[in-house]
Amino acid sequence: MSQSLVMNLIHLVYSTKNREPWLVAEHRDELFKYQAGIFKKWESPALLIGGMLLRKHDIDFDERYLWD
Repeated sequence: MSQSLVMNLIHLVYSTKNREPWLVAEHRDELFKYQAGIFKKWESPALLIGGMLLRKHDIDFDERYLWD
């Protein structure tokens, strides 16, 4: 019996409108736990959940490749 195996990796990125800082630090961890629970229920466990800013981590970037 033949079988096909597929693994799709999805990079999901989202932002608040106008990149306003609506997610306060005290709720961030709970939001990420909630997201992890949803992905687990879908049998698609998350490898990494969390937010970061490029400037905060001193990562070089080109503005031409960023969008709102």
